[in-house]
Amino acid sequence: MKSLLIVDPNDHKWLLLETVICNFDKRRFGQEISKAGINPGPFARFYLSIIFVAMFFSIDIMYVISEIKKRP
Repeated sequence: MKSLLIVDPNDHKWLLLETVICNFDKRRFGQEISKAGINPGPFARFYLSIIFVAMFFSIDIMYVISEIKKRP
């Protein structure tokens, strides 16, 4: 059984992940995504966020997606 993906604002992993994901909204990140030929940019930011959550917590990407779909 997999544990729930619960956001705890005091957890050091969540704080670091929040710092990393906040950089995805910066203009420079969008420029680098475009330069790499990855289009459309907003979808790439969303997909990378999912990948980073899965990597930080060592869980399956499909599990992260299913947890996101469960949330309102």
